[in-house]
Amino acid sequence: MDNTAPAQRNPEDGDELRKKRVLYLRHRLQSGFFFRGGHRPREEDMPGCDKYLARLEENHADLRRGDSIFKGTKVHKVLKLIHFYQGEIPLEETYQFRKRAGNLLRAWGFPEDTYWDGAICCLQP
Repeated sequence: MDNTAPAQRNPEDGDELRKKRVLYLRHRLQSGFFFRGGHRPREEDMPGCDKYLARLEENHADLRRGDSIFKGTKVHKVLKLIHFYQGEIPLEETYQFRKRAGNLLRAWGFPEDTYWDGAICCLQP
């Protein structure tokens, strides 16, 4: 049991917990969209991906580029991959993953001209 008074707790503990939550969401989005044996995104994974992306939008929209959370989780890289994915994303019309990923990147301080990096060209299905 933690007997430490709330005023005496390290404020970085909250950041560490938040980092773990963002990392979990990044892993779930990454596995749902891209890196499970080289498969294309599957329709049955999209409702779950919608929920993970919604959790990022609701709970982490106040992050800023350069925060330690970005350095530790690289969540912005997965969102770039979603935003620029050149293949078909199932249920894109329903969930608007590309638009939402772009909106989060802009909210986090990533101007559109910095989205592109050489790794994205490898995303052709």
